[in-house]
Amino acid sequence: MFGRIVPELNLAANWLRFPRTSPAPGMVAARHGHVFVLEQHLEGDMWMAYDANSGGRATRIHARSLRGYAVVNPHGARNS
Repeated sequence: MFGRIVPELNLAANWLRFPRTSPAPGMVAARHGHVFVLEQHLEGDMWMAYDANSGGRATRIHARSLRGYAVVNPHGARNS
């Protein structure tokens, strides 16, 4: 996402420091324990998502629900 590893963002909860926003391509869905990048809206709360830690150390693009996630703008200023 940033062209380099940002060590403090290895902890999913730290993504919640970015400003909240509406779902859109390029935004990030985050909660304590998991993060994924929104790629394309499918329907309702379902999005095609780039999921870099999809379980079993797999990276994949698949349909994900936003239920239980906060959508944040990774390009906005992080709060402390």
